[in-house]
Amino acid sequence: FVTPNNLIIFWLDRDPEQGANHATFSLSADGESLFLVAPDGVTIVDSVTFPAMAPDISYGRTCDGCPDWQYFNHVTFDDPNSEIDPGPQVLFINEVASVNTSYLDFLNNDTDPWLEIYNPNPFQVNLSGYYLGTADNPLQWQIPANDPQSAVIPPDGFRLFWCDSEFAEGTLHAGISLSPAGGTVVLTAADGTTTTSTYSYPALSAG
Repeated sequence: FVTPNNLIIFWLDRDPEQGANHATFSLSADGESLFLVAPDGVTIVDSVTFPAMAPDISYGRTCDGCPDWQYFNHVTFDDPNSEIDPGPQVLFINEVASVNTSYLDFLNNDTDPWLEIYNPNPFQVNLSGYYLGTADNPLQWQIPANDPQSAVIPPDGFRLFWCDSEFAEGTLHAGISLSPAGGTVVLTAADGTTTTSTYSYPALSAG
């Protein structure tokens, strides 16, 4: 049972032998629908269709019982739902290819310009809400917040963004361009003011 104005945790691990709070089913990380059904086996008390998930990021109501849902970078396990703002993380624009002729985006079979971001931290960082831009327009493009599977960088890991403005191809297709003559690219935190990393690159040869 769950006490008034309180919470209860169920483990969806297909391991009911561990106790009453261990369900006989699991959930897909690709997203699906979950239902809470009354004891009559017919009445749906509540339901949610959750999207694709990323490791250690949850999806929940913006506050307990609120109608809107969101991803939570800091899981509020067995606590009231709220997002903890970690502040800007240490990240680096790590590599730039403004005239790419060698590396293929397999989704759309293109060799578009790209840039790489490096996460030196011992924990994953979700780039959702961060901005990529240039020196004269650092907030040119905001990384979408609805696809953490693509936006999360693992510890000591990398994430590559194609600079082609082909948004229909997914989250990793940025709305900026890289001039072959050189330029400055900027990564800004989700607060829209804190510059996380900048890199001024020279004119580059093809490939």
